[in-house]
Amino acid sequence: MRKTLPRDTNAKEAIQDDVVIPVLIGLAILTGFILISLGVDIEVCCLTSFLIVLLPIIALLILFSKEEKRATEDRERCIQRVRFEEEQRVRFEEEQRAKGLVKFKDQWGTPEQVKRWREIDIGLENNFADYSPYEFEEFIAKLFRKMGYSVETTSKSKDFGADIIAKKDDETVAIQVKKNAVGNNVGAPVIQQTLGSMWKFKADKSIVITTSDFTVQAEEQARGAPVELWNRKILEGMVRKYFIDIEAE
Repeated sequence: MRKTLPRDTNAKEAIQDDVVIPVLIGLAILTGFILISLGVDIEVCCLTSFLIVLLPIIALLILFSKEEKRATEDRERCIQRVRFEEEQRVRFEEEQRAKGLVKFKDQWGTPEQVKRWREIDIGLENNFADYSPYEFEEFIAKLFRKMGYSVETTSKSKDFGADIIAKKDDETVAIQVKKNAVGNNVGAPVIQQTLGSMWKFKADKSIVITTSDFTVQAEEQARGAPVELWNRKILEGMVRKYFIDIEAE
């Protein structure tokens, strides 16, 4: 199979690597023999054979030179276009920022608009309804990473009452996550499980986080115990603090 000549390949190397020269040499030799057999002077035969090889090579060199020039010009135009588009983008963003606007994904808005868009995007608008339980646990893990903790999630089949273990400095926190619909409040048994997980994970304290609220019994169970109860209101406040307000600054 004949090679395809890359546009930025050196023309002389391309000719040497191709089948053109062997073919031309063979054709020149054949032509020389034919002319000699016809009684043509040997010097004329040699000159004719030489020209048969030389002239096509010159033509190919000119052709390849033009191709390389065209390729170089195309690259220059492409670079100039990319540079122009980048300058336009930077200029546009500077103009938007000068107006006091903030970028969120592919759109610009006022800081208040962007906060609203972030709330919708992150799930505050519908109480994280679009998250699966597993995705919500990963989101809470991300929240604690933003709070400065190193985080790992526990086994889904055997979590021993804790979905997430968060560590910062010398503190270890066992976290239980309950993605419940509003009105489906977390009861005392969940608090008991979470407190029990502290021994398993050698935690200093525990936190139960829910998208709903806690029953009276759950709150009584937590009273005086090393456990924090984060209901929907507290959770939304933490999400705004670490995901929305901090990014809008």
